[in-house]
Amino acid sequence: MLYEKSKKRILENKKLEENLLIVPINGEVVKKKEVSPISTECPLIRIHSKSDALSLVEDQLGDNGGDWTWSCLWNDDKKFFVKAISQTALTEGAMTGTAYTVYVYRDGSIKENMFDLK
Repeated sequence: MLYEKSKKRILENKKLEENLLIVPINGEVVKKKEVSPISTECPLIRIHSKSDALSLVEDQLGDNGGDWTWSCLWNDDKKFFVKAISQTALTEGAMTGTAYTVYVYRDGSIKENMFDLK
């Protein structure tokens, strides 16, 4: 089998901020997650925890129709390593079920590590 690694993609910050907002019945805008800009010159979002990283990835990349379960395998001072496990792949005999892996950086950017079967 041949695998092809995809290229790096940075998610747009504007779309991310829109996904982090909800509008309740009374019309007041409330943020889903507490986010803070790194500086006033650059409108990047700061990811503080594993749950922030998971929320960002789930909002931006989805769950493939309910098939993927996202989990954070490790993190350091710069990034989180987040993995999607496919229940379909596990059912069909895959050893790990890995469908998608990404690095979520603390500034809110995401680097893809997806492999496609040829």
